[in-house]
Amino acid sequence: MGLISLIFHRRKKPIPAPRQVLSGSAGSSFTFGDIRKNPTVQACTNVIANVIGILPLNLFFKNPKDGSRQRAGWHPIYSILRQRPNPSESPVIFFGKMIRHIIQKGNSYLFQNRDSTGKLLSLHLLNPEYVTEVYDGLLVSYRYNGDTYTGDEVLHISGLITDDQGKGYSLVDLAKVAVLLGIQLDEYSLASFGNGLNTKLLLDIAEMTAGNVDLEQAQKIAQTVADYVRRNYAGAENAGKPLILWNGMKATELKNQSSNRDAELLESRKWQELEICKIFGVPPFLINGTYEVKYGGLEQAMTVFLNFTLAPYLRHIEQRLSTLLTSYEQDAYYFEFDFNVLLRTDEKSRGDFYSKLFGMGAISPAMIAARENLEPPTEGGDARFVPANLMPLRIDVLDAYMAGAKLKAAALIAGAPLPDPTSAAGDQAQ
Repeated sequence: MGLISLIFHRRKKPIPAPRQVLSGSAGSSFTFGDIRKNPTVQACTNVIANVIGILPLNLFFKNPKDGSRQRAGWHPIYSILRQRPNPSESPVIFFGKMIRHIIQKGNSYLFQNRDSTGKLLSLHLLNPEYVTEVYDGLLVSYRYNGDTYTGDEVLHISGLITDDQGKGYSLVDLAKVAVLLGIQLDEYSLASFGNGLNTKLLLDIAEMTAGNVDLEQAQKIAQTVADYVRRNYAGAENAGKPLILWNGMKATELKNQSSNRDAELLESRKWQELEICKIFGVPPFLINGTYEVKYGGLEQAMTVFLNFTLAPYLRHIEQRLSTLLTSYEQDAYYFEFDFNVLLRTDEKSRGDFYSKLFGMGAISPAMIAARENLEPPTEGGDARFVPANLMPLRIDVLDAYMAGAKLKAAALIAGAPLPDPTSAAGDQAQ
């Protein structure tokens, strides 16, 4: 009853999971939550999760006789995954959260809410932090908030990298070295802009300490000068103020040292972003618009992103969701994401593409209208045509056309008047 109470908002308050602490080389400690908050990690996670979230998921029925397929809109699982996974989440939110669980936690767990007959009513994502897998030989059960659920009640979708028992590893955890470097660079940047001057200065206080001044007095003068400069000219709130020198104090700007250090900081941050993008498999131009789009253009780059980054996630999710079907249904039904929305080109390119498909009879006007969200033709929209005078692609019309061609050939051989191919095709087509 624990998960049922969760659905009706009467769930027991979970016990917070212990925090994972990672130590940096500089002696600072970073929690696992701090790593997830890294801007590049968040950007890579959002790109993958948001793109997969907007891809429509279809359930198809494949006819075992002729191999044709059609969307199985009559199946109850179709409407659950396509329209309403549960009362509180849309498919975009549901699948986006699922991918975030897989990337950040390594695993996603879906509770199957079914009625007494076994019919699936809704799917609910469980918080992976509070799920414990219990193994009994080859059988696995799941403990969540004090309750235990069988493998038939919880669908486990792991990440793409797993251990020997099939539990996934978190990509965020695998990227922790690059992330820790980024956090340290962020701290350095904050300290540099928050506590430092706009430029690096060398302050000369030789005249202020000239004369009979012992070491202790010289140190006090130096500290007074440092406090004066920090209080009046350091930090963002003092940006733009002129530096006023007094009592023989001299200042020299160290331009080369500052520029070299800034350049190294920028290069280090760029390297850190590229390393994280490499682990997540996300093209850098999707994270930072300053990077060059390669692979010949945006369309080709998105194709590479789909094939090498998203496709493994999509196929893995499709195969795991198929376990929601019965063994009998799995022989005829299968899930498939529609990624055409991701590869949508400009109007001219789409027009050329549709023209080629239409000219070879591979697509009908109604199918083009459906893809472009246009109002379908009222009559004859499902008819297909072939290049020969754009006649309808039907067996009777093709037979009539071939019969007319044979009559024409026979008349040329015999020297008789040519028959009217239009009337011959029309008589046989009716």
